Amino acid sequence: MNKLIIKYIVFSISIICLLIPLSILAQDSYSPIKFSGSNRIYGQYSSRQGSFSQVPASFLREELNLRLEIYGIPLSSSFFLSTEQRGIRQNINTFNFSINPKQLLMNKAKQELYKTKPGKFFRKLMSTFSTIEIGTCRPTYSPLILNGIPVKGVNIEFTPGIFYSAFVSGKTKKRIQNVEASQQTYEQYLQFGKIGLGKKDKSHFFVSFLHVKDDENSMTPDSSFYISRADTIILPGDTIIHNQDTSAYTIKPQENFVAGTEAKLFLFKKKFYLGGELAVSMLTRDMTASDIEINDENVPKWAKDYFNPKVSSSIDYAYSVNTAINLKTTKLSGSYKMVGPGFNSFGTPYLRNDFKTYEAKISQSLLKRKISVSSYFRKSKDNLIDWKNSTTTYTAYGISASFRFRKFPYFVINYSPYLQSNKSDTSEKENKTQIFNFSSGYNYKIKDLRASTNFNYSLQNSEIQFDTTSNNYKTSTYSVYENLSFKKPLSLSFVVSLSNREYPENTTQIYTYGLSGTYSTSKKWRNTFGITLSNQKSKNIKTRIYLNSSFQAWKFGQMSLRAEQNFYRDKEQTDKNYDGLILRVIFTKKF
Repeated sequence: MNKLIIKYIVFSISIICLLIPLSILAQDSYSPIKFSGSNRIYGQYSSRQGSFSQVPASFLREELNLRLEIYGIPLSSSFFLSTEQRGIRQNINTFNFSINPKQLLMNKAKQELYKTKPGKFFRKLMSTFSTIEIGTCRPTYSPLILNGIPVKGVNIEFTPGIFYSAFVSGKTKKRIQNVEASQQTYEQYLQFGKIGLGKKDKSHFFVSFLHVKDDENSMTPDSSFYISRADTIILPGDTIIHNQDTSAYTIKPQENFVAGTEAKLFLFKKKFYLGGELAVSMLTRDMTASDIEINDENVPKWAKDYFNPKVSSSIDYAYSVNTAINLKTTKLSGSYKMVGPGFNSFGTPYLRNDFKTYEAKISQSLLKRKISVSSYFRKSKDNLIDWKNSTTTYTAYGISASFRFRKFPYFVINYSPYLQSNKSDTSEKENKTQIFNFSSGYNYKIKDLRASTNFNYSLQNSEIQFDTTSNNYKTSTYSVYENLSFKKPLSLSFVVSLSNREYPENTTQIYTYGLSGTYSTSKKWRNTFGITLSNQKSKNIKTRIYLNSSFQAWKFGQMSLRAEQNFYRDKEQTDKNYDGLILRVIFTKKF
């Protein structure tokens, strides 16, 4: 049996054994211990893995949330376990322990205790903390510096009075070896600090610092795991084979420093807002590279030793400015953002660099929000220092309006074209796209029958031009939805859709039909069923049938069972046909 599954079963049994005595103790109304929580087990079996998906066909997951209150002190913990955990990937399984200071202070049962001297001291102490977390945390402190990456360690916000401080420390990556060189990973550790004056949701000024470093002793990179082929050159009478040097693909230990500052100003009871952030990063791509000699006597020795710049180090910056005016029926906002081509923060690994963008938005509501109109404009550009072979610019704007009057059908209209161009010294490519959407609907009642009829029309028209060659792509879709709710616990939904797709060399139509319904025999048993058929003319037919049943499993918890069958039939290449069965089980227990 898989070792991971054995650990999973042992852990689940241990948790159950722990819950039993706590639940019994918590039943005593005079007990100083209160215990609650929820457990959710999600399992899936599939006869095939999804196309282009790394999620396995079959897996098992468990989400456990526990809350223990001891003498009014709320202690919370959460666990996430999955059979998808693999040694060659970063951790999926997580654990988190936290204390909610705000919830503690709002505990009415402890108000009398807070009037005593020890209670006053404890209340004052806890009021200085906003966040206390241990385990796998996802701290979100800055869109440029640290934004939601998993950190296995501690996350603390200490906010006494107008003083603000935050601290994060822990491991962000585990060691991965014995795989291809491009997938090998050093153990990586993060340190983050933030101090300043003010509250996060009010006017403030903060200074931040981030340090992320690979442990170069945690592993020994091996380029032999890199899969490559020899470069073969055939000459008249000779065959020369050049074996590729894979050392270039061997990963190097890296180090990242980011320092930043942010400020926000709220005026006129938060009707006006102005904010901005500036960050400077230094990335060392190879910690084993040669040092840079710094002969400037004005640079302290401790700074040279701490930052230790290498020949592989680079420095760049990023900044953003945003403002907003929020009135009763009118809202205006604008923003500008620039991220340098060499700016990198391991605390925001998905942040795109080498671009600048600005955006403006306006929205207006009329007649007590029965009519609303909004519009936006956005433009961005990359290749800021002209170091790439081409430059991409993106310009988009849009306008939308909605009309929602009582006892009348609603109408929503959206129009949002955009232009994307890519230019180089030798070529030019443009993509002009116009998107239009119109939807309308009406809710009505026929005796005991409640009904809703909705219509949607969408149009996407694209013109792609490459140098002197131009191609047009057009997709228009018409959809009608009908929802019926009977007096009996039965509701039905119908959908009919027609999509016309026009390409340079062919035209195709896709007809979609759908029927779904919900039937409840009692408050504790709910059943849902549905069937969808999509027929692409002369191409393929897709069919999906599903049945879902949710019911109370006596006193054990809530059970949900789902069976789904998919059929795909290709009219041109029959070898691509497949049938797929998916079975899902969800068990939820609250205590």
